[in-house]
Amino acid sequence: MDGLIPMFERQSGYRIKLIAAGTGQILTMGARGDADVVLCHAPELEQEYMAEGAFVNRRLVMYNDFVVVGPPTAPLKIKALRHLGDAFRRIAEAKAAFVSDAAQKLIAQYGVDKFGQPLFFPAAGQREDQLSSPRD
Repeated sequence: MDGLIPMFERQSGYRIKLIAAGTGQILTMGARGDADVVLCHAPELEQEYMAEGAFVNRRLVMYNDFVVVGPPTAPLKIKALRHLGDAFRRIAEAKAAFVSDAAQKLIAQYGVDKFGQPLFFPAAGQREDQLSSPRD
């Protein structure tokens, strides 16, 4: 946002007051009319607010990709798989260590109940830091 906001303000003449909060808080603020624009990453919730008439003119401006990375000599051969669910299942079956910043909900979506401790290590911080962590 540090680069986008100044550029938008210069080009449009509009001023932005950025409020960073959780998705639920932001959607509630927008529905109350406390924000002119809402930017979040919860498509299902956004659609609910649209159906209720709280928001108009929904636009997709970005999306998330989930990328599984590992060493070039990865013994699980995840690279050969074409579906994320297959990758999660293979990792779980092998009881391999897995680091993620927010994958638990996504893992459940693919039918893998849990990786279990100590196999699943929630990560914090920038993704670049995660990729060079001592556990990689």
